[in-house]
Amino acid sequence: MKYSKIVLGLLVSVTVFSLGCDNKQPTTANDPTKDVTSSKSPTPTSSASLANYQGGLEIISTPKAPNPSGIEESPPTELSPLPTGSPFIIGKAPPEFGGGAAGTDASPTPTLSDGETPSPTPSPQEVVVPSKISGTVYGYNPTTKKYVTVPRAEIAIGDTYLKADDGGRYYLNEEISTFVSISAFAEGYVGSTVKSVTPGENRDIHLQPLDNRKQYNPNTIILKNVNLLGVADANNVQHPKILSFGDVNDSRFIPYLTNALTGTYRVEINPTIGNTVAKGKLLVYDQSRDFNGNPTNPTQMRTFQFLDPATFRVGDTTFPDLGEEPEIDQDKDFTNISADFRTTENFSSFVCNAYIVFSTGEKVLASKFVSTYPQKVSFRLPKYNKNKDISYSIEAHAGDALRGSDVVVNNLRENDSFTAYLLPTPQNIAPNHYTTSVGTSPSFSWSTISESKAYQVEVEKTDNNDFRWEGFSTDNSIPYPTSLTYLQKTKQYRCQVIAMDFYKSGLYVLNTAEDMRLRAERIKNSKDLQFKVLLAKHDTNTLPRGYRASYNTTLFRTK
Repeated sequence: MKYSKIVLGLLVSVTVFSLGCDNKQPTTANDPTKDVTSSKSPTPTSSASLANYQGGLEIISTPKAPNPSGIEESPPTELSPLPTGSPFIIGKAPPEFGGGAAGTDASPTPTLSDGETPSPTPSPQEVVVPSKISGTVYGYNPTTKKYVTVPRAEIAIGDTYLKADDGGRYYLNEEISTFVSISAFAEGYVGSTVKSVTPGENRDIHLQPLDNRKQYNPNTIILKNVNLLGVADANNVQHPKILSFGDVNDSRFIPYLTNALTGTYRVEINPTIGNTVAKGKLLVYDQSRDFNGNPTNPTQMRTFQFLDPATFRVGDTTFPDLGEEPEIDQDKDFTNISADFRTTENFSSFVCNAYIVFSTGEKVLASKFVSTYPQKVSFRLPKYNKNKDISYSIEAHAGDALRGSDVVVNNLRENDSFTAYLLPTPQNIAPNHYTTSVGTSPSFSWSTISESKAYQVEVEKTDNNDFRWEGFSTDNSIPYPTSLTYLQKTKQYRCQVIAMDFYKSGLYVLNTAEDMRLRAERIKNSKDLQFKVLLAKHDTNTLPRGYRASYNTTLFRTK
């Protein structure tokens, strides 16, 4: 059985309607006289909803009017970083979550314009103004980091079938007076459904590609015989230094240790497609080791060097000169970030990575911790005196390919500490392999998680990667769109339900050996347990405080 792994992409990523993003194209409603076909009369579906306030670990600003789909219609304002030395709590209970901070930095429970807290279901006073629905279908290119219009995409609004024109525009002439589900399919993209959309003009649809892998320049930069031995340990034994690199384009950087005794590396670098240069931050450091010479857990630095900028060009054959190694003051040149990870579930593996994040966007792995279960951990991380405007990010994962929980905490500053409660995983997923009457248009359901603000359902065939569908819902169920049936009879499918404590981003499934390999290279160490849920880089600014997500997986077979 081919197991899937999850990586984060844009919340309503695959179908985020009117999602704000850095490279979003302007919306243009389609002229009803254009080439658009419509069949069946609309049969809108009403369902539960949540007010459209900020989720995740963000500080909540002035809330907007209720939006039952829970989907952002404009880019969120980027928030200022956490103050230095600010302890805070992530999770624990729904009333305390949403801002993540404790004490004076805690975010208030969001309220609606009338002062009431948002309800998980539409109140009787909520009135949907009869409206037409139109918009444009966009598809994301992970290499260019831009959205382009998707011509001739198939659209389902309730039970009404539409086809977008050559410019990706669609238009529904009839007025809709209740909440509806909107679905979109296009060749080469993940099919997507968003439940409980409020009728209105200009409902743009954003799709993610079936192949979400970044494309690299095939001309690999190969640097041979890079000798990097560190200072001797307590037994007077020298060990290889560690290399870590990051740039804003996510260039591929792979150091292969070829001789541990001499600290000799073969370094391979691939800029992204269209680029011949990888220019970013290079961190070279020694690890603290125990009496037997093994790295401490978590790994801790004792000396380090930054090369800023570090430039690698196609055709280079030599490693850049690092210069003289600076003297390191163990008290002044390091800071400690303390994390207390807690969970109510029994996980058999846990990994946590700590990163230095530069204000210019580069992200460099600086420390890691591996254990069998979530626990307290303290990272010693380097300061960067050349540029004070840096922060730290902690990414933690518990679980395996089928069930797990992730938490990412961003914008950490010197001496920060936090307690993170991992989000519980979805349970009682249906249909599953015990279900005997699964048609080609099933309805998916699962148990509600109190701290979750939205859910994503991923469905894909287990025998190949030519079809994938994902649906977004703020309650614990979503039907597969009957108007656009792509599920085949007598086929086995994987269903993965993902819970998230935010509304604005969707999650993406990695399920091929090549995907796994590339993901391993991106975190610089193929021996690390891989993260399953990770927000795509093009959307990181929308959740500046971080996020939590969890997932569970089942299989089912159609009749």
